[in-house]
Amino acid sequence: MKFKKLLFSIFLIYGANSFAQTKVTGSEVAQKYSLRACIDYAISNNVSLKQSQMAVESGIVQLSQSKVAKLPTVNGQFNLNGNAGRNVDPFTNGIVTNTIGTNNMGLGVSMPIFDGGRNKNSVERSQLNLEAAQMDVATQKNNVSLQVSVAYLNVLSAEDLIDVAQRQLDVTRLQYERTQKLVNAGSLPETNLFDLDAQTANDELSLINAQNSLESAILTLKQAMNAPVELNIQVARIEIPDPNIVNYGENANSIYQTAVGIYLK
Repeated sequence: MKFKKLLFSIFLIYGANSFAQTKVTGSEVAQKYSLRACIDYAISNNVSLKQSQMAVESGIVQLSQSKVAKLPTVNGQFNLNGNAGRNVDPFTNGIVTNTIGTNNMGLGVSMPIFDGGRNKNSVERSQLNLEAAQMDVATQKNNVSLQVSVAYLNVLSAEDLIDVAQRQLDVTRLQYERTQKLVNAGSLPETNLFDLDAQTANDELSLINAQNSLESAILTLKQAMNAPVELNIQVARIEIPDPNIVNYGENANSIYQTAVGIYLK
């Protein structure tokens, strides 16, 4: 009996520790990302963009090689040989028993004089390829920025829809409470409560759908950013100042008179 109680206590302690660990792990604080931060994250982690940037680096190397091909080429060599024992004297062709050492040196220079403009065209082609690769990188950056911006705005729109759905649900619940009081007082029939029950259920469903849309929009944003799914992020709202409306300095009559004067001229 004591042994069973001991096992039960161990299971309780283990379960409590596991629950505590789960609560700590799940309470990760979400990081807020501005639109600029989302775009920078996407640009720095986009695989296709990195490949295009590598193509630019390759184009720079190819351009350098094309320019170097127009320069003179210098080759040099030096050989040193030694033979010991019975050897043939290279000067007398006689058999000698000595150590004979030989060496030779050479130097060659080559320079393209006329190649039909091949090197010149090769340099121009490499330059155009490099510019095309750079434009491709700029285009991909713009595309990534556009995709992230659209996904970012969709998240903000989904948050607004949640706020609207929550407000609608609150209004329906207040209306239900008011109708309940009127039904209890005998001013309204009880069937009105049934309609409000259905409306409340529809509003709750709309709220759940809006919350699901927000999760889907956040997932789409993570895909556009090439971020891991487990990354807990929140989008920071864009603060837009209220536009200052300045009245036009002239009145309608003065504008009309000015127009008439220009027309008569």
